[in-house]
Amino acid sequence: MKAYKTLGTGMHADLPGHGFVLIDRQGVVRWAKNYPSMRVDPRYLLNTAKTALKAHK
Repeated sequence: MKAYKTLGTGMHADLPGHGFVLIDRQGVVRWAKNYPSMRVDPRYLLNTAKTALKAHK
């Protein structure tokens, strides 16, 4: 969380959020998003990840 600056980016300061971070092989964050509802459809996440990766090819 500290390495990718995601700590405290959610609903609560100083705590991990309910989010996802997509990191490429070089360690670069390609996509990140917090979801306050704490529930995200896995198919949506997979499609979002694929789209984010394609954008950086």
